[in-house]
Amino acid sequence: MTQEVTHIDGIDYALVVVPYYNKPNQRGMIAHFNAVAAAAEKPLIMYNIPGRTGVTMSNDTIVTLSENPMIAGVKQCTSIEDIEYLVENTAEGFYVYSGEDAQALSARVVGGAGVISVASHIYGTQIRAMYDALYAGDLAKAGQLKRQLTPKMAACFMFPSPSPIKPF
Repeated sequence: MTQEVTHIDGIDYALVVVPYYNKPNQRGMIAHFNAVAAAAEKPLIMYNIPGRTGVTMSNDTIVTLSENPMIAGVKQCTSIEDIEYLVENTAEGFYVYSGEDAQALSARVVGGAGVISVASHIYGTQIRAMYDALYAGDLAKAGQLKRQLTPKMAACFMFPSPSPIKPF
């Protein structure tokens, strides 16, 4: 499937989730992502979402996989402390994104690439304004915009995500 989607115009990366059904150990995760990367025509972004998969890819596993040139980054749905660790320890040029909308600002502040967001589907303009304020050095404005976004982002997860975002 990774090979098929990379032929769609506009696709730059394949977002590949941690295997969930067989719940592999860390060695199994390394083998899985290296095998998918070897077969892929475009780079991967790994998706570490323990709340959905029931398994957590460890920081050390992500650091190891960051050395693979066909693995460009990670969408990390754990703590901001994990994001800090990954920013500090992964290979140069490796993208560390938060997958948690609530961490959108803090992930960028600690050196992450930003957020791969659910809320951006409806609040993209506001999230962009928050980042623009951050990049302009206006931390007070960025913080204000984030505080305005927080209850909106929380509302997106009142029901199992992404149902509040997707039209029926």
